[in-house]
Amino acid sequence: MVDNLSGGILDKINAAGYANQVVRPEDYYKDGVLYCGRCNTPKEKVVDAFGSKRTFAIRCTCADIEYEREKKEQLEAERKLRLSRLKTASLLDVKYHDANLDNFIHRQENEKLFKLCKSYIEDFWSYAERNQGILLYGDVGTGKSYAAACIANGLLERGISVTMTSFVKILEAIRKGADAEAEILRQIEQSALVVFDDFGVERTTDYALEKVYDVIDARYRSKKPMIVTTNVQLRDMARETDMRYRRIYDRIFETCYPLEVAGKSFRRIAANDRYAQMKKVLEG
Repeated sequence: MVDNLSGGILDKINAAGYANQVVRPEDYYKDGVLYCGRCNTPKEKVVDAFGSKRTFAIRCTCADIEYEREKKEQLEAERKLRLSRLKTASLLDVKYHDANLDNFIHRQENEKLFKLCKSYIEDFWSYAERNQGILLYGDVGTGKSYAAACIANGLLERGISVTMTSFVKILEAIRKGADAEAEILRQIEQSALVVFDDFGVERTTDYALEKVYDVIDARYRSKKPMIVTTNVQLRDMARETDMRYRRIYDRIFETCYPLEVAGKSFRRIAANDRYAQMKKVLEG
């Protein structure tokens, strides 16, 4: 009875194998076994099973190569879909979805920045264990947000949760009501890394500053790292006497390593290049 049951299972498996097998006109038989006419390897295998010989459908070499290729493509498509969902959930601005270190524009003044970004991605959990964040400060257009987005995408590629947003967006969500506020604060608290981009451009009302402090303080108390980008100079933050700002900066300084992102504005360079090209066209 056991042999009959096992034999029935094998028959079902074999039937499924033959159902998925493609037989081409160039295929041929050799010693009673079907061979592929393309790669000349067997498409069947004869085995002893429960006292009798059975012929099973198998993949020939070229079919096996095609199967592995399709499997790899499917896994890559699934990976891209998961990554796309992670990026959407991260609140990452669409313009930064393709930011990565491979596209990082190297200049003498930003090599330390590149090195830090690379280290932070590769050794993130070591930084996270120490609750070590980064403060990227400097003039407009020097690549602070792009660098932060490189880190965000590098971690998302590894399946690590990241939220990258600005206090302008956070304050907009808070103004929508208690539910929206609770949702954005929950995400900020739970993400392995939070990037607060373009800090300092939000409206400086007492209400706004109080909310900014509450958000940063909540992140600080969660003992999870944050990255802050800002156009405010470090010396100005260090000399601040207004307690509304002072306590915000103190929280940032406690956990974030400050790195100045110096150099000419990428935007200004790009604008000058476009201007030069247009001038060349008009004068040519």
